[in-house]
Amino acid sequence: MEIIKEMRCRTSDGKLTSILRPINGIIKTAVFEAIFCDAPRVEPEHVRVALKEHLSLEGAIQKDIARHKKDLKKYIDSITDSIGYVVGLAVISSTSSGQMHGQPLPIHGQVDAGGADRVVAAGKIGEIALAAAQNVRASVRRILKKIGAPHLGYEMHIEYIQAHGGVEGDSASAAIDVALISDFIRQPVNAKFAVTGSLTGDIILAVGGVTEKLRSIMDPFLGMSGACVPWQNKHDIEPLMINKNSEYLQQDDIPGIRIYRNGVDQDSFDVYFCKTKWHVYQIMMNIDRDQVERRMADRCRRDSDVVNRSGRSRRRQEASMENH
Repeated sequence: MEIIKEMRCRTSDGKLTSILRPINGIIKTAVFEAIFCDAPRVEPEHVRVALKEHLSLEGAIQKDIARHKKDLKKYIDSITDSIGYVVGLAVISSTSSGQMHGQPLPIHGQVDAGGADRVVAAGKIGEIALAAAQNVRASVRRILKKIGAPHLGYEMHIEYIQAHGGVEGDSASAAIDVALISDFIRQPVNAKFAVTGSLTGDIILAVGGVTEKLRSIMDPFLGMSGACVPWQNKHDIEPLMINKNSEYLQQDDIPGIRIYRNGVDQDSFDVYFCKTKWHVYQIMMNIDRDQVERRMADRCRRDSDVVNRSGRSRRRQEASMENH
């Protein structure tokens, strides 16, 4: 079952098969580990040891994963102001083994009023990821129009923390949306939860590599408590439940699964299946749709008053200079 679990994780990108040559090496190493331990048969712990040894042979990829885990651990431990900060989830692929490796991706969002109405993404960012950021801006503008808030220019800044190699894909768009909304309404985000999903309007659509993304943050060392994933990716959670105890969760109308990482009732990890971005807000910011829209409208009115006062003050100064 442990071998099957690994193979199913490696096919989480939707392919029907995984590359079997690396799996054959893992089985042989597990056999040797059982012999060295004088065990009568190969047990799941021997397979886990073999997996660690083979993953270490991935070289640079594994070093990057270890470094990102350490960076994420420092980030979670040191965070004091969680407004605008979100842990997203990315994935990188290994051509040698066919396996995808999950990678935590902290994101920071900031919204400034009175500037150019645009999205600024610092660092190296791919075209699809930039398009996802533009989609988030359109989503925010649609909310402002719906609630009748006054139109102002809002400059939205996105920063992928420690993503020096660049970011591609749209699976971070849900995380970007949470970061921007958190800063816009000044509502803290639960830094112990991660999120992945492709945002289209209000709907969270399925993305690839969810199994590996979740596996990358399930290590108890990181201190993560759970994640929000798209409803359509609910079947990708099943491989993570093999040889683990689990139970059903329900928060309001949002279903989920609680996986116990170390035995019964120990080190729980909660995965919620979200259909809309409002579900994500509810889990990660503990705030519902009505509260979000009301606080967005309040901020727009405050910003509009500040901009109008600034404009009147500037006009008075200009008129005073002309009189002199």
